[in-house]
Amino acid sequence: RSMAASKMSLGLLGPLVLLLAARAAGVTRPPSALQKGMARIAAANAEQLALREERELIGADTGGVKDLIRCAKGKLAEAPAQIGGYLERQGAMSVVNVLSQPTAEDLLAFINGERVRAEEEVRADKADFEARFGGVNCRGPGQFGLRQDLYLPVREPIVRAAL
Repeated sequence: RSMAASKMSLGLLGPLVLLLAARAAGVTRPPSALQKGMARIAAANAEQLALREERELIGADTGGVKDLIRCAKGKLAEAPAQIGGYLERQGAMSVVNVLSQPTAEDLLAFINGERVRAEEEVRADKADFEARFGGVNCRGPGQFGLRQDLYLPVREPIVRAAL
């Protein structure tokens, strides 16, 4: 290699080592304007995809959304073949009374608080949107839409209790 190419390679190596050391130490850079813009475009695309799915997958062409079968937690073991067949056809089922009332209330309070904390972190550039929220159901106007897919930290005692 030429001397100039070697100097250029060494000149690039220093910043790369610093970048890798910073990342290993957990130091992150706030998202750039371009990254924020791309995130907004991705959210808008997800919204359009969700609207299309609503129209084409669960809209009038398919007979609309059907009510989920509800099943008490205690009944799951009594009719496993019937429940399995239903799940195979529908893909989802509502199981009632899985959580005790106090656990459900504590979990709801935690989720509502965690959502506010997560939104504040994202707005203050302390966390990436994708680290706190899933993009599938964050639909509607604004960065966070009308509903959110919030990632819950399993290390939290109330989340563990609910699982």
